[in-house]
Amino acid sequence: MKEDLYNKIDEYFKTDMVLIKNLNYLYKVSLTYKIISTLGLIITFLGFLMIYVLKFDIKIKSIIFIIGITIVIIGIFSLFFLILIYFLSDKAKRRENLIIKRQFDNKKMFKIYNYFASVYLKDINISNFNFFYNNNKETRKGIENTITFIYKNNEITFYIEKPVKLPKVDFLMSIDIENTIVLFLLILFIKSRYNCVSTMYITTNKYDSSFNDIKVEKVKLNRRSFKSESIVFNKNYRINVDANDIKGPLFLSPKLIDKILSSNHKDFLEIGFNEKVYYKRMSVLKNNIIEQIGILNYSTINSYKKFKKQLFIKIVSDFDSIKKSLDLIIATI
Repeated sequence: MKEDLYNKIDEYFKTDMVLIKNLNYLYKVSLTYKIISTLGLIITFLGFLMIYVLKFDIKIKSIIFIIGITIVIIGIFSLFFLILIYFLSDKAKRRENLIIKRQFDNKKMFKIYNYFASVYLKDINISNFNFFYNNNKETRKGIENTITFIYKNNEITFYIEKPVKLPKVDFLMSIDIENTIVLFLLILFIKSRYNCVSTMYITTNKYDSSFNDIKVEKVKLNRRSFKSESIVFNKNYRINVDANDIKGPLFLSPKLIDKILSSNHKDFLEIGFNEKVYYKRMSVLKNNIIEQIGILNYSTINSYKKFKKQLFIKIVSDFDSIKKSLDLIIATI
């Protein structure tokens, strides 16, 4: 089966020399960027380390002069470094947009995902599977790639948001660091974290507009909120309705409670209703960032073989995510 899926990818991309050429170019630009960034960080680190050492060594003469020269060197290098980063990142972004456009044109990805759906979702009663790609110029801005299908007469919509880079300072402020230089160096060297969110919607006539904004969250229980009969559920989740609100037990059925507890999704964010039932999952990741549907980390791909492998892994991951969300959300209908 895996071989058949690889062959399907080959059918649409193996002879696309323009795609392969752009991937190779982007890889070289990204590699250059990483090398320059690393050198810049090392030099900056050494400069600040020198200043830090001189701060405590009163025997060294002309400290002001040495510190001044150090700051000047760091300043000149940083200016050059920033200009080069801007130039490389801008060229890389344009080339990445070309790759994405090439990957998704002529409904190639729609056909591949449709084929994968017939394999990975064959044990689920679905129909009318569709993959939608918004091919505007800002190809990675906002929500674009969406999968829809019908499950037991209910329309399902699934998408993955563009990963959001979290400020390093917010994370570091939670750590007790009094030294400013150490804090600055940590900001330079610590790896960025990303917020990765996926959402699934399902249409149903089970709830009316009075249920809008109701949601179950993975947070501590509010004393006034509705309590279920499950002690385990009440310790880990809450629904944002008062204890005497009838909508609580109507939405938070025993079936949904059992499914939430048995699934035990670590990335559970909330499940609720706003015109449609929705289920959001969120992970904070440093590695293996979850991109939008069908989107890859193109800067790490330097050959067609690697492109094919990464695309296969991404598609399987997308369908696993669909099955995971679907398994929980259908407990509401």
